[in-house]
Amino acid sequence: MNAPSRKVAAIPRLCLPIVVSYLRGSHSFKFGTEFRDFRNNNFNGDPGALTFNTTTNFINGTVNTAARTVGTVANRINQNALDFFAQDSYKFKPYLTLERGLRYAWNMTPSEGLDRFVTLVPGAGAGSMLVRTDSPYAQNNKNFQPRVGFAWDLLHNGNTILRGGYALQVDQPVTGMGDWLDFKSAICAAD
Repeated sequence: MNAPSRKVAAIPRLCLPIVVSYLRGSHSFKFGTEFRDFRNNNFNGDPGALTFNTTTNFINGTVNTAARTVGTVANRINQNALDFFAQDSYKFKPYLTLERGLRYAWNMTPSEGLDRFVTLVPGAGAGSMLVRTDSPYAQNNKNFQPRVGFAWDLLHNGNTILRGGYALQVDQPVTGMGDWLDFKSAICAAD
């Protein structure tokens, strides 16, 4: 069995981080925001279609008909993200720094360039249907990401520092998987 060849070009078209720092006494505050406009262009050289007459056939993997599309079919998936963060680095003692922060990420629902997203609607009788949708899933607006950390100069001489931290992090949904050697991406970090 030959697997379809697939190439992916995932490129953030725009990444705009804005960071403001503010020093007051023993505190070092950072506030910021980041906007990402992410484009994922997939090129599939051998797409096809599988038809299942019933939901049971779909669950069991029993294909009723199969078709192969000749030629190249591409899709263009767009996704935006908007993040905000605040962080405080507090010099508790000359040899102990405590850090705390909170980040919020709004990973918007992806869209397809030609409005070809579909969702499976299970049905009885005639079977299940694929229905076009502009929103393949509900957005998660609870992406709060707390973080805490410390830096402790164990011997108070600057030579032996113990660092530790914890953060809850979320990521954008993966909109395309392909040959990782051809996967092109850029890193954009505001904090």
